[in-house]
Amino acid sequence: MKKTTFIGLSMIPIFFMSGCKNFHDDILKADLNRFDYLQDTGSVQGRYTSEELTPLMSAAYVNDFALAKALIKMPAFIDINSLSANSDSALSIAANRKSYDVFKYLIQVGAKLDEKSIAQIDKDPVLKKITNEREEYLSLSENSSYEIFIRFFGNYPNGYYSSVAFDKFVPVLQEKIKFLENKGSFDEIDIFIKELKKLKKTINSKNYTIIKKELKPLIRKQYIALTNKEFKEIYKNPTIEKLEQFLHDTIFIGETVELGEKASLLIIDLILKEAQSDVKSTLSENQKAKSLNSLQRLIEKYENSQEKELKDQAVLFKKLYKTILLKSL
Repeated sequence: MKKTTFIGLSMIPIFFMSGCKNFHDDILKADLNRFDYLQDTGSVQGRYTSEELTPLMSAAYVNDFALAKALIKMPAFIDINSLSANSDSALSIAANRKSYDVFKYLIQVGAKLDEKSIAQIDKDPVLKKITNEREEYLSLSENSSYEIFIRFFGNYPNGYYSSVAFDKFVPVLQEKIKFLENKGSFDEIDIFIKELKKLKKTINSKNYTIIKKELKPLIRKQYIALTNKEFKEIYKNPTIEKLEQFLHDTIFIGETVELGEKASLLIIDLILKEAQSDVKSTLSENQKAKSLNSLQRLIEKYENSQEKELKDQAVLFKKLYKTILLKSL
């Protein structure tokens, strides 16, 4: 790379004024004050005494992230990969000085790794992680596996590249969900959902909301499967209490509406068996209270249902309620 001779710090005001006529005055003054500080404190002395540095190199030397960011955004900004007479770049200076904030920013905006930077990176685990994140992100594509994306988000929680990597991840996620919805077992889907829930800690809330939306078909499938399993267990030894609790807790969607109807008919059957043990005799106070309370709760729940089948059940429960009342007289 071509080496460049740069103006010294004492010339910085001229550098700014000549190349930044349209730059906001308040930003300019703030940056000049920072340079005055660097010059007054002698922060760029020592091993760099005989070297001319760009302002960006000076910012890298003292890890002034705000200044480095402002400089790179300036219209008259010099090439980020420029070298000093001593073959130092802003990136290699940041690496050598352990200026992690500036180093990370320079990597993010496209600074190239040179020999001196690489030599420092190999000796510093913090620098290594920063560069690895960028390299791993660049290797991601829509053809990368779901597992590779999950590992990336786990290795670099809420990292700089997480949001842009997420855009590549969405079609991969959709393909995985489509496969599980058609062929996934209950356990496979359960593991998958739990794994994605962990991303809440490693990606931003906006992207996690997208994941929850994409997961709805699988969550619905799991819910229906669990509801079926629960009803089968109750059906082995049904009681009014178990069935009533099942109807109270269940959200009736798709196939579960049919289960609601079956549970309702079972409750009716159990109540009638209790009430009709002797048709001519009156119900005991305990039987009457239990039956009427169960029916009243079911009527209140089903009357407000959006499903026609369940509204019909409410009508049936009301008739049974009246029958129980009459038999208790």
